[in-house]
Amino acid sequence: MSSAARIVIGLVIGALVGAGAFVAWGQIGSDAGPVAAATTSTTLPPIVEEAPWVDGGSRFRTTVIVPQAFVVNGTAANLEFEIVPLTPGLDGDDDGDDRLTPIHTVVRPERWQLELADGTVIEGETDSDDLRLSFELPEGTARTDITELRIVTWRYAAPLGSTVELAVEPDSTGTFDDGTVVTIETVLAQANSTIVRLTVEHPDDSWHGASSFGIAAADPGWRRSGGPALGSELQFIRDGGGTPHAIVLFQDHPAWMPLAEELVVDLGGGA
Repeated sequence: MSSAARIVIGLVIGALVGAGAFVAWGQIGSDAGPVAAATTSTTLPPIVEEAPWVDGGSRFRTTVIVPQAFVVNGTAANLEFEIVPLTPGLDGDDDGDDRLTPIHTVVRPERWQLELADGTVIEGETDSDDLRLSFELPEGTARTDITELRIVTWRYAAPLGSTVELAVEPDSTGTFDDGTVVTIETVLAQANSTIVRLTVEHPDDSWHGASSFGIAAADPGWRRSGGPALGSELQFIRDGGGTPHAIVLFQDHPAWMPLAEELVVDLGGGA
């Protein structure tokens, strides 16, 4: 066989071997199934909202009662405390101080009990804005005679709205659901408008929240006049001639609802 023939045969064999290897690789690839596409993910840093740090105290739902001072002088036990809401940034301040007065919280203590070692229970009560409380003690009572301080009832804020309809005439009176009384004092009818002045009498209740008032009637002619719709006097004007027969007022305010649930207050090792 000539050298030229050997070269031709070598080339043919090389081509056959290369083709076989390609077919085998393709078969392996098809058996293994499709190759999954590469994926990437991005991890975002968590958003951290700092809650107020509370040193000591006793937690009730989202509120902490923190005693500041508890002094027993033999005839009385005097308590000073803070109410701290566990709500970040509730006051909207940037100074980092989240310790708020009770007006900012939605749960406040009302009735308290102080128990002595002999089983005597002494009652106490706080109003909506109180941060101090005093218990009258039997003469000679020492701090070591006090076994427990607890809160037995609370108040929580809930929105409340109600309406009254008044005849547009002097001395017409209506009472809202919370006991607030409104009375029309004067009706001034003019050629192009009617002015109605009212007085407001709020119930004698320390837990009664501030109220706002407005017109609930569908009559678009009514509008409030003068200062803010708060306090003890209101004035409304109806544009257009003729005296209307009635005016419908609405009242909106927070109602402090009672809640009976017991919490033992930590006095820091004293009781």
